[in-house]
Amino acid sequence: MENGSEYIKSLGISDHIAKLHLTGILSHIAEFADVQTALSFAWKFGGKQITLPTAMDRSSMMIRELGTEVVAKLLATDLPMMTVVPHGPFSHRTITRMKAMKMLEEGVSLSGVANALRVTRSSVQKWRRLLEGKRT
Repeated sequence: MENGSEYIKSLGISDHIAKLHLTGILSHIAEFADVQTALSFAWKFGGKQITLPTAMDRSSMMIRELGTEVVAKLLATDLPMMTVVPHGPFSHRTITRMKAMKMLEEGVSLSGVANALRVTRSSVQKWRRLLEGKRT
């Protein structure tokens, strides 16, 4: 896999489900650009500390990766100038959660999802509430 968005697509996960698992700067990138850009950024820079540029210098890694418009919007947020890029939705647990959400969207029962993914039914219930936009 070349990037995170290709990996998530290969699992059949929708942008809607992937977006639910983006935090920190990644959620802002998804909002200002798109989910695929945020996933690719996480794949490339996840776990690394980055510094937001103070000037719109084209040699800045952030501007090369995201473009001036997205970086300008990031600078207008309350993000700290130095931030660690979250790893994104690439952990085993998160992939399992996204697969469960996909199965729920496809109409698979709670028990069916739990059995297929070898997780508890209560975990699947919690993930269904997250998918529905309810607090867990």
